[in-house]
Amino acid sequence: MTMRRLAVLGLLMLLTACGHKGPVRPLGQPLPDGVRQLQLEQFGDGLLLSWLPPKANQDGSPLAPIRHYAVYRQQFDPADDCPDCRPPRQPIARIRPEQATSPSGRIHFFDNRGLQPESGYRYRVVAVSRSRQPGLPAQTQRVFLPSPPAPGQLQGESLERLNRLRWQPPTAEGFELLGYLVYRGVANRPAGFTPLNAEPLNEARYDDFDLTPGVRYRYRVRALYRLRGQKVVSGASDALTLTARP
Repeated sequence: MTMRRLAVLGLLMLLTACGHKGPVRPLGQPLPDGVRQLQLEQFGDGLLLSWLPPKANQDGSPLAPIRHYAVYRQQFDPADDCPDCRPPRQPIARIRPEQATSPSGRIHFFDNRGLQPESGYRYRVVAVSRSRQPGLPAQTQRVFLPSPPAPGQLQGESLERLNRLRWQPPTAEGFELLGYLVYRGVANRPAGFTPLNAEPLNEARYDDFDLTPGVRYRYRVRALYRLRGQKVVSGASDALTLTARP
């Protein structure tokens, strides 16, 4: 066997002996850092996952463009949790930044597929660069609770310079009612509903003064509860439409 063949054989043995798995990182391509401020909240019959993009790459260089965020989900028994057991290999969603970014800069993913009350759910989010290189994972978890009732009988009236809302308080056995969250949108616009109050309301009424005369506003109300130390937001009430008066 010639020296050249021996050299080639040795190189092949080195390559096959390598235990590295996963995509090969192109030379000079930085890896994204982990996502920031990962939060997991229950809204009605689903879980809302939200986060902020990484600030930079892992080497401190400016953040490379993000292709998508890979979201992984793992169900577990809260009474017998094993965080490192059976980690999911395939993401349940790939979220493109331009499709799910809110005005606050947070990126959202709402999951309501096959969730079982009293089961735990662990989520892992990974930023993936345009060169398909994964960043550091971020992880959060919580127990999915039974969905509590939403406020009922949302009513309102348009008065001079304000829209006045009122609704029927819900009754939820075992849940502690912490207050109400009011959401508003504009009719015939795709932007959806945004929250109006930063803190939960104690009373089942709300006056909206931040109006433009002639605009048709749509409202929904949710109730905020606490159960076994966890906060959970109810589903939304039926929508109410009011046209602002001058």
